[in-house]
Amino acid sequence: MLSIDELVEEYGVPCPNYIKIDAPGASEDIIAGATRTFRRSEVRQIHLEVRDSSKGGQRILEMLNQSGFAPISKDTHGGSADVTFARRA
Repeated sequence: MLSIDELVEEYGVPCPNYIKIDAPGASEDIIAGATRTFRRSEVRQIHLEVRDSSKGGQRILEMLNQSGFAPISKDTHGGSADVTFARRA
């Protein structure tokens, strides 16, 4: 497996503008492997499902915050929510 950072930096995959993460149980690891890519201005939005009341969900929110993203929409269902994050101006 390769991280998003490896794909962009080492393999020359163009930096995406919009990222949708749909990998239950692996979102935190995926985000951790994309921290440098997420800091690039080309990435404008990230969409994922998160349980913001869990410790893992809180870590995800903090990682995205540190990368310059804030939630702009949230659709709650059950114990989790589909959240779209956008780059802060």
